[in-house]
Amino acid sequence: YTKSEDFSEFTIDLNTHFSDSDGDNLSYSVTYESSEISCSIVDSLLKINSVLNWNGTTSITVRASDGSAEVSDTFDVTVTPVNDAPIVVANIPDFNVTQNFDSFSVDLSIYFSDPDGNGLTYSANYVSSEIGCSVSDNLLTISSVTDWYGTSSVVITANDNITKSTVSQS
Repeated sequence: YTKSEDFSEFTIDLNTHFSDSDGDNLSYSVTYESSEISCSIVDSLLKINSVLNWNGTTSITVRASDGSAEVSDTFDVTVTPVNDAPIVVANIPDFNVTQNFDSFSVDLSIYFSDPDGNGLTYSANYVSSEIGCSVSDNLLTISSVTDWYGTSSVVITANDNITKSTVSQS
């Protein structure tokens, strides 16, 4: 079986894969790596669920027993990676400064992360007649506009550069 990362639950009817030559009822058990996939058995249905953001190949072993004999079958589930959007891990605080303040920098990597470990690029949207902003690598530098005062907002966008997934914070 091949599924995409974070797939929806799917089921396998174990009665279509196991049978007893004497017609005895079968009971089932399953062994799997819980950090990679989630499994449960209800009656004869094996329910398989994803583990959030996990991808790779994992093995599942199902055992069928009639009470006196047992048989098992092992199969693989391959979970293919899917790009996850960047996330905000902490809110950027508000900054209260005086008119004509000295420029200061904010490390954006403290506030944004990518679940897949992809590098992020940042951009800033702001009103240039109110404040100055520049982004270099992970640093946002904020500077004053001479003699301007008031409240200004900056919207920061983090982009993982894979599928143009973005997350913004203002």
